[in-house]
Amino acid sequence: MKYIFVTDMDGSLLNNKSELNTYTIDKINKISELGHLVVLASGRSLMGMVKYYRLLNLKTPIISLNGAFIKYPDGNIKVHYIKPNLVKELYEKNSTILKSMMLNEPNNIISFKHNKELERIFNGDNYDEVTLYDNNKTYDKVLNVICLIDDKDRSKFESFFEGKEISPRYWGSYNGNAFYDIYQNNISKATAIKEVLDYYNTSTNNLFTFGDGVNDVEMLKLSSNGVAMKNGLDAVKKAATHITAFDNNNDGIARFIANYLMID
Repeated sequence: MKYIFVTDMDGSLLNNKSELNTYTIDKINKISELGHLVVLASGRSLMGMVKYYRLLNLKTPIISLNGAFIKYPDGNIKVHYIKPNLVKELYEKNSTILKSMMLNEPNNIISFKHNKELERIFNGDNYDEVTLYDNNKTYDKVLNVICLIDDKDRSKFESFFEGKEISPRYWGSYNGNAFYDIYQNNISKATAIKEVLDYYNTSTNNLFTFGDGVNDVEMLKLSSNGVAMKNGLDAVKKAATHITAFDNNNDGIARFIANYLMID
């Protein structure tokens, strides 16, 4: 039987230095050689994923921006854009409390009070050029939005989304700043995986999913083999059917798969 192994990147497949350990590279290559499919699914932009995809010699779809953008190995893409009026309203109703806002398009970033560190954290890399946000323009190719606000404004910010077709995913606070990514209510890594399963004309019966964070819960619940990282959040572990014996710094995913497939 051939399996599809869908894995998150940061905190899961990558170590805390955002690197792939040699053991993981070797084992993922071996898994692919045996005919199994390894698919990367991340909150990162495609740009922040490609170098790892190449290091692993993958020939499978890439799921980026938490399912809003899928690139298939035949070059085709599937995108899920946020409605332009929602992008505009998000800015207009929250401009006074936004410390930074970043709109991810397929090949561009539009930014209000650009923060390069915020871009690197969420996208996994930095674009050479960034377009400044202009509220007089219509942005109809936005895949997701990253927002940085003062922690004291969280309730006000989150109340904006009540009844909307988009939702805020809270990533925690640091030094008084709260971090969010904004996504469409019906789009997630899980919905993207369903599209990938259709692409391969297969079902969840052969699916394993791996993750550690809040944006991985849906895809762990999608599979009867949802695997949480040893270093994962408690909420993620509760959503999983398995937990890796090793953390992300010690090749937790590669060791789990190697043990399951009984390969050296």
